[in-house]
Order: sequence, then structure tokens, then C-alpha cells
Amino acid sequence: MDEKPTNKSNSMIEFESVTFCYGARKILDNVSVSVPTGKITAIFGGSGTGKTTFLKLVGGQLAPSHGTVKFDGQSIGGMSYKQLYAARRRMGMLYQFGALFTDLSVFENVIFPLREHTDLPEQILRDLAIMKLDAVGLRGARDLMTSELSGGMARRVALARAIALDPELIMYDEPFTGLDPVATAVIANLISKLNDALGLTSVLVTHDLEVSLNIVDYCIFFAAGSVVGQGTPDEIRQSDNPLIKQFINGEIDGPVPLHYPASDYRSDLGLGG
Repeated sequence: MDEKPTNKSNSMIEFESVTFCYGARKILDNVSVSVPTGKITAIFGGSGTGKTTFLKLVGGQLAPSHGTVKFDGQSIGGMSYKQLYAARRRMGMLYQFGALFTDLSVFENVIFPLREHTDLPEQILRDLAIMKLDAVGLRGARDLMTSELSGGMARRVALARAIALDPELIMYDEPFTGLDPVATAVIANLISKLNDALGLTSVLVTHDLEVSLNIVDYCIFFAAGSVVGQGTPDEIRQSDNPLIKQFINGEIDGPVPLHYPASDYRSDLGLGG
């Protein structure tokens, strides 16, 4: 059995001078940032600023154009396929809309990764799946099909599946999108409680500042592919950075303009200069 590498750092995730490009389009530009172990970290920023790319680099789905991405002290890019597969088993992922298997029941969705990645007896797998469903309050819904679930319930089932293999890191891609206020509060509460109860490190990519700032320990702000600010929720709320202030206050115009760059308006209408 491969020994787990010893990480003397207090950071579960480290980006060292990371640049990532899609062709000629630069998504992340020389980003150096760390995600503290055992904490809930929020990744904020507008659409297209590199937040989801950040998660894909951590999971090894993408490789940086330059720089190093480390998970628990080990370079993702330096891992063999076997090592990367083992690292991914230590990660859980909650996708934006759950990504549940529509032809499987709630129970079958949660037990699926356990069957796929372990050789445990079926009775033990069943008990583990029921325990995970109970942790998110849906043990009684185990026989429902995904088409019978509300948006909030589906997100909770996806969370139960994400923790099925007892990961050390869980990444959430927009966990509150499309949920009503009650379902949003339920998911936020589960993220917080599970992080503490299971000793997890959690990373939230989200636009929902009001909810997120009440449960996270640390925040990282992305803009135009760079980190423009980071700190505790209180430090972020008090930031003088105009980009962060615009985002927190929901201002229509500011450093991020309302209008996409264009030619002269009157000329476009054929009215001359």
C-alpha cells in the first residue's frame, strides 16, 4: 500500500505561481494562494474569473500551463496515474446541480461510489450508505427516484454521495444555486456541521455572499484571473478594494463595468461622430 505523503504545511491546497490558459485566453494569471487545512474556504468572484477552473486544477482534470498545484503537500502534476487516482479518493465533489444518476434511486446513488471504490461486504456498504443519508436528513427518502426530489433534497443526496468515501477535502461548485431560502439555509448548515463533525477541509465556489460569509473561515477573491483579496469574512467585509466592494454591495457599475467594451455607440447606429 502506498504511504500517504506527510504534509508539514497547514495548507491542504497550494497554488504556486499558477497560470492556466485555454489556447490564447488566459484564465488564471500567476496565482499563488493557499487553502487552510480543516477550514471552510470560499472562492468568490464574478463569472469567468477562474473559480471553477481552480477546482478542476485541484482535482487534476486540468493541468496548469505554468506553476505548481499541490494537494496535501504533493504536486498534482508530479503524480502518477495511480497516485492521482488515490488522491482523488481523498476528495469529494458536489457539482452545481448535483449530477445525480437519474435512473438510480437515492440509495443507489449514494452507495454507488462505495461499490465502485471498495471491496467491502454488501451489508457494510448498505449500512454506510444509510449512515450518510441520515447525516443529511434523508434516510427516509432512500427509495425515492431522483425525479421525485426537490432541488434542495437533490443537493442533499449529492452531498451524501460526496461524503460516502469519507474524503478529507470536499469541493462545492455553486452549492446554493437555484435553491429557495429554506433549502439554502439547510445546505449551508450541513456544510458547516459536516466540516466540523468529519474534520474536513471544504472549498466553496459561490456567488452567495450573504450565506457564505456566515459559515466560512476564509475567503479568496478572484478577478480577471488573479487573486485580488483574501482574508477572514470580517476582513473581506471591511475591504477597501473597489472590486471586492462592488461585488459585496452588488453595485451595477464599477471596476467591473456594465457595458462590454464596444465601438462608439453613435457610430454603431450610423449617426456619425
